Amino acid sequence: MTPHPTLASRRLFAAVLTAACAVGEAHATWSVATLNPRTGTFAVAAASCSEMVYGIQTVIPGKGVVIVQAQSNNDARRAAAAMMRDGVPLDAIMAKITAPASGFAPQRQQYALLSRDDPRPRSYTGAEAHDAKGSLGGEHVSVQVNLMASDEVLTKTFAALGPADWPDDLSMAKAVMRAMRAGAAAGGDRRCGKANSATAFIGLYRQDDREDAPWMELSVHGIKPGTDSGMAHLKVMFERWLRSGKGAASTRSFVVPAAVAGGGS
Repeated sequence: MTPHPTLASRRLFAAVLTAACAVGEAHATWSVATLNPRTGTFAVAAASCSEMVYGIQTVIPGKGVVIVQAQSNNDARRAAAAMMRDGVPLDAIMAKITAPASGFAPQRQQYALLSRDDPRPRSYTGAEAHDAKGSLGGEHVSVQVNLMASDEVLTKTFAALGPADWPDDLSMAKAVMRAMRAGAAAGGDRRCGKANSATAFIGLYRQDDREDAPWMELSVHGIKPGTDSGMAHLKVMFERWLRSGKGAASTRSFVVPAAVAGGGS
């Protein structure tokens, strides 16, 4: 865990992010994006049976969240994030990245947008994204899924999340983790069978954080699909952070599961 982002830690993160972008396509994902309206802090989490799900999101502290999943497209994500930084309204961003002429193949994508300035999230699921798929949202919360074991992954994830009335950011983070675990218990990514996921992450982004130094990002990857649960390992990492890491200014931990001990889903 890193109290402050050192040069070495930034280089390590850059290497991990490069790998995430190289993987390119998280074909099946369930994800959660939330905003605590009391504090302005965003939380994002996702899991998949792909090689690495980290990288489907761009979080702009104090402004908003962009998620691009299914056959994830880095160009679509970057374009949406650039517009969000410039203050473009969510409807205009969504119209741009879902346009057939965009070149982003939106019919194979799934998008979610969340903004500090607009309580209603925007989501889109392309016709060619694989079932079970869909999204549910409420004020300051959005859940989206594709290629899931059943429709229950969506409904149970959303139900476990609850409304955005958390008293503090740790309560929000716990709710997001609870929601992700509910999705895992409902079957998660259908390609992983009982293991439900091979990669997972969770992040917290306070409004004054730098994009390269969030309060917390925890990610697990490198699991052979179907052999172990990425969500189970992420639960261990998250509980460890709650015990001993939450006081750090910035924590980024990217783990191959051999380095994570114990934990059930």
